[in-house]
Amino acid sequence: MKSRMAASRELNLKIASLSAGVFSAAAYVTCLVYGLLKANALHHQLFELLPWFKWVSPASFLIGLADMFFIGAFYGALFVLIYNHFARNYGRAKKR
Repeated sequence: MKSRMAASRELNLKIASLSAGVFSAAAYVTCLVYGLLKANALHHQLFELLPWFKWVSPASFLIGLADMFFIGAFYGALFVLIYNHFARNYGRAKKR
């Protein structure tokens, strides 16, 4: 059984992964808008690293948005799992 103090140090997997996914999607949209307003070759080349991405295509925009959301959610979930593991195993005070 978890103690109340140990449980309070753990992160919520659902909240953290959704937060990271929304942040990644928002960063994607922000960068895309910037790329459309300030056309520069390097910016376009970086976006073309995303699979199925082509400039100024609605389908490509939606695929990229979903892709970035799921990548962010995945890394958010991975961070929470690693954090909670260390919080459970190494975060408690040692008994003397």
